[in-house]
Amino acid sequence: MTYSDSDSPLSSPPESEDEAPAVTRHADVKAPAKRQKKPTPSATTKTKSKTPALPPRSPSPPLKKRWKDEPPHNYTLADVPELAFIVMFRSRFSDAFKGVPNLGCQDLERGIVDSTPSEQVEQLLCGLISLCLNRKKPVEYVLALTAQLLSKLRRGHHNRALEESLHTYQSQWPRSWEGRNPMSGGKHFGDLDTAGRLAVLKALINWALNSSEQIRAIIANNYTSSRREDDFNVGLSVQPYGRDGQKRKYWMIEGRDDTPFRLYREKATSPRTRDWISVAGTIDELRAVATELEADDGTKPALAVKKKIEGDIPRFEEGEKRRQKREYRATRKAMFQQPSGMSLYEGRTRGKRIKYTFSDHEDDNASSFDDSRSRRSGRSTRATPLPTAGAPTPDQPRFTASGRQIRKPQTGLYGES
Repeated sequence: MTYSDSDSPLSSPPESEDEAPAVTRHADVKAPAKRQKKPTPSATTKTKSKTPALPPRSPSPPLKKRWKDEPPHNYTLADVPELAFIVMFRSRFSDAFKGVPNLGCQDLERGIVDSTPSEQVEQLLCGLISLCLNRKKPVEYVLALTAQLLSKLRRGHHNRALEESLHTYQSQWPRSWEGRNPMSGGKHFGDLDTAGRLAVLKALINWALNSSEQIRAIIANNYTSSRREDDFNVGLSVQPYGRDGQKRKYWMIEGRDDTPFRLYREKATSPRTRDWISVAGTIDELRAVATELEADDGTKPALAVKKKIEGDIPRFEEGEKRRQKREYRATRKAMFQQPSGMSLYEGRTRGKRIKYTFSDHEDDNASSFDDSRSRRSGRSTRATPLPTAGAPTPDQPRFTASGRQIRKPQTGLYGES
């Protein structure tokens, strides 16, 4: 039995939108009205409605400079950072320099400028050579041998040990040497110029930091605690004194035992270069820097540096007094020190004999006797006439072969004819 499509008991598929017949509404029924969104006022409309239009602004004046332009600086030897590097190495590793005097920047500067290096610089050089060569001796023997070791490396006689150090660390020579030995041609340390002496001392310090067992032991003992990134809790580290408003660092360089101090200012001219300038080497210059930080800068970091300077000035004043007293004692000691083979007293030193029993009528005889004794002594004045070439007359005084005046022999008093 067949069914047509219209007679099929199954429901027909739903009609698509295209096939759906148009819906017709009655004329009295109205279609629902569509909701229209109200236009929202834009941000510009809101601002315009709230604030009235402003008149055109006049061009603003140029900003005033907060920092003054630095005057041109004439660089001198005091501005060389190698001085600070050497002084602080000697100060931080003082346990490795037994018998070597303490140095300040001014002491080191004076010691390397002279034609002959000072004794302090020579002793520092000998100590650095000993560290680079790793002279191994027992502790008791090292203490007894310190004077002998320094005597072997004494002034003018350390050239062989210095050449040995240069040969040992030839692979670590500074680039400024350009592969040339500064001591070539039989030169000594005293034959180098000021820059050459500083370069040799700095190179010896770098070699000692890398290879000296004594220096490495000191570093290991100081880094036993937990380490911070800036090494602020390590006694061997050298921390900046502070910063100013322009982010320039200040470094206070001072040795031990009341040595002279020096304040440096570091400025970054490029990512890899730094300029060091010596801004204070005396207490008066230090006060001037503190005043400048407050008047010209006035920022919080600069005021902190000023406060730190004012707190250290009394300590520097006391150290300067102690240093002046020590220099005065050394000068007086050198004044009275006589060279070997010479006596402080030349000639006769016997004084006048004192007679405790005498009468009034003996005063005239005693005075004449004292005059003769004074003439007989070796302290004769320049007014004494010199002996003539011929035989002396009875009125002239007599002198011995050594030039000492003697009294004329008396005749007839003791049986002489």
